[in-house]
Amino acid sequence: MDYTALYPFTVQCSRCDRAWSFSEDELQSVDLTCQDPDCGYTFNVYEGLKTGLKTVDGIFGNTFLANGMHNLMIDVKIGFTTYFKLPQSTMKVYDVMLIPVRDSFKAGVVDITTDGFLIYTSLEESGDTTLFGKTTPLYVIVKSKIIDYDYDLPWLHLLQYSLDQFIQKNYLTCILLSEITFENFLDTMLRHRYINIGLDEDTVGRILVSTNLPNKVNPLFYNMYGIKLSDSPYWKKWEKKVLKWRNDIAHGAKTSATEDEARFAYETIIDSMFYLIEGIDNYLRANGEPRGLFYKI
Repeated sequence: MDYTALYPFTVQCSRCDRAWSFSEDELQSVDLTCQDPDCGYTFNVYEGLKTGLKTVDGIFGNTFLANGMHNLMIDVKIGFTTYFKLPQSTMKVYDVMLIPVRDSFKAGVVDITTDGFLIYTSLEESGDTTLFGKTTPLYVIVKSKIIDYDYDLPWLHLLQYSLDQFIQKNYLTCILLSEITFENFLDTMLRHRYINIGLDEDTVGRILVSTNLPNKVNPLFYNMYGIKLSDSPYWKKWEKKVLKWRNDIAHGAKTSATEDEARFAYETIIDSMFYLIEGIDNYLRANGEPRGLFYKI
């Protein structure tokens, strides 16, 4: 079984949609060049990360917390089941992709655990009945968590949960989790900076609990990192819509949501976070940390 170590983010070119796993070397650069030789488009790394995170319907899906990929060609018997055993190092499975290589048939998976999963196969509707029982090759790709992360950032996991809810068409929950993701991100970044300048945990907790969200993204972030969301094109989208929807959901005034609303909330949160992340990186680089925030992720 072939194994590829992944960085838990995907960079995607907005011009040709070519995507690849973010590498540690790319953390050293602000600008990236598309890996497609026919494209060659140069883009800002933050834009590439945002495009990758916003892609919810690509062929490989969006599993940005995966840090390992296994792929293997196996033989299956059409119309029967095959158990696929995963390596003992597997800690969580994010995505399984099955690609018939030679014959035309359906394949899917059930009972996914960290030990493995069951592959079932069947004929296509009105398919060739002579294929039933035939042994044929199937290419299996598994994206998973193989090793523990070097960081503990709850907002990354919350963002993944928000994406999962969008894919499952739980749009109201997607909006709520998207906003919770943003709020967790804000508190995490502010807490990290306050602790670094010498404040104790109790004082930091009091500051964060007593400060409303608009003040966190503007005066507090400006004081700590020299950037504020109100200077961005995402400020009104977040404050006037996503934050309001979150409050309406929490208080029972909004009981349903559309796909467009959920996508708007998810993408606005990503835009807002990466606007602030870029500002944090610039601040850290200007103060002696040339690689900025993302080398820790």
